[in-house]
Amino acid sequence: MGFPEGAGALRRGAFVEEAVKSGLPLRRALEAAHEREWGGRRYGRPTLEDWYYAYRHHGLAGLEDIPRKDKGHVRALARRR
Repeated sequence: MGFPEGAGALRRGAFVEEAVKSGLPLRRALEAAHEREWGGRRYGRPTLEDWYYAYRHHGLAGLEDIPRKDKGHVRALARRR
C-alpha cells in the first residue's frame, strides 16, 4: 500500500469504523464503503474488511506495505509441450 495508499486505506477504515460506531452492523458499513468511490476506485468488501481489522488491531502500521516474498524473482509460466 505504501504511504499514499496507506493514507487512503486509513480514510476508508475510518469511514467503516465510524459507521460501526454509529450503530450500523459491520456488514452494512462494509457495503456502504464498497459502494463509494475512493479516488476513482472501488474496493471489494473483503479488502475493506481486511484493512478495517488491520487498522483496528495494529493501527497505521497495519496498513503499511508488506514486501512480496518473491520480489526480484522472475515469474513466468512454463511452456506447454
